[in-house]
Amino acid sequence: MMIGNIRMSVSRSDVSVKFSNLRRIACSVVAGVLMLVFSSESKADFRLGVGDVVEVSIAGIPELRTRAMINTDGNVVIPILGSVPAVGIDITTLRKKLQDEFSTRAVSVRSSDGRTLITPVPPDEVSVNIVEYRPIYLSGDLARGGEVAYRPGMTVRQAVAVAGGYDVVRFRVNNPQLEAVTFNAEYTTLLGELVQAVEKKKQLEAELGIKSDSIQIEVPRTPSAQAAVAILAQQFQAQREDFEREVKHLQDTYKRMAVRTTFLNQQKEREEEGMKADVEELERAKSLLERGTTSTQRVSEARRAMLASATRALQTGAEAAQAALVQYEADRAVQKLQEQRRLRLLDDLQETNTRLVRIQAQLNAAKQKLAFVGSMKSIWSNVGEPNARILIHRNANEEGKSFLGNGSTPLLPGDVVEVALQAD
Repeated sequence: MMIGNIRMSVSRSDVSVKFSNLRRIACSVVAGVLMLVFSSESKADFRLGVGDVVEVSIAGIPELRTRAMINTDGNVVIPILGSVPAVGIDITTLRKKLQDEFSTRAVSVRSSDGRTLITPVPPDEVSVNIVEYRPIYLSGDLARGGEVAYRPGMTVRQAVAVAGGYDVVRFRVNNPQLEAVTFNAEYTTLLGELVQAVEKKKQLEAELGIKSDSIQIEVPRTPSAQAAVAILAQQFQAQREDFEREVKHLQDTYKRMAVRTTFLNQQKEREEEGMKADVEELERAKSLLERGTTSTQRVSEARRAMLASATRALQTGAEAAQAALVQYEADRAVQKLQEQRRLRLLDDLQETNTRLVRIQAQLNAAKQKLAFVGSMKSIWSNVGEPNARILIHRNANEEGKSFLGNGSTPLLPGDVVEVALQAD
């Protein structure tokens, strides 16, 4: 009889385990399908929202460069243009809208000689970029909930790692199975940062024309890391194009002033030749007056003609000197712009090298943590991994929606993530 009870107990236990496994598989399938659906949506064009910060600049007019946050009314306030609707559109649409707005305006610019000039703004000289995304918000069973700065390509796992990992106090303290999940998330995040830092170092060395001495690091190229690297390359491309527009603007100014200087110098020579002829005519008139063969009126007219030609020669010479000064200043501005950019790139390279050293040290520490946790897993072999229910709230196109996700679900700015650990 006792043997029969034991067999019955074992049979019920097997059924319970099988049912639990089937339930876990079903939940995993549903979560996977939802992840694929919302992952494809997250790859669509990113829509601007309240809290995003954009930078607007115009080539050749540095005083109009401005950074503005999209306010609660859904507008971004731009000098000259005022409030411009920005919520719910992508950055390309906003850029086109601002380029169209500026193309219908004329802005006042102070020249190097202190004069105020009114100049139109060509659309291709207007740059609009996102410089800061609105944060994401985490709550639930986490070590530190609250606001987390968004980074392009960020997933739920990376956001949880930034928030200090799961809070497993009510699910047994120091459970190595749970700690392994947290350390793996930390390690994955650090690998992503390492990929970005190495790529940034390569980009900076290429911009500076420095032979790369980057160490060869074998890291998995995850989709998130590849997306972050692509965004980094786009940022460098946008900065390079902005710099090239600035240089081209100054070089065009230099060329225009060179042509004007040549023309004014030639005109000055003609004016001086005319002035000499007028001086000779005045001397001739004076000589004729002394002999009594001409009138004083002719002498006065010759004197006025000589003074007028002398005045024109002086004015032309002054304009030629001013054009030559503007030409020199444009050339010096190009050199200064190139020097400043090189210094900025060198500072970024030094900061990136320091960051690489820090990330490698953190990676080594994470490896040691994982090795220690791995050695302790055998003690906790009967304890399952944490079963986290991750609910993501997203406001897309002014319509809120909520869906279940997992550690690999990509996030968007403004997402609210609720994490609830559940017992198996």
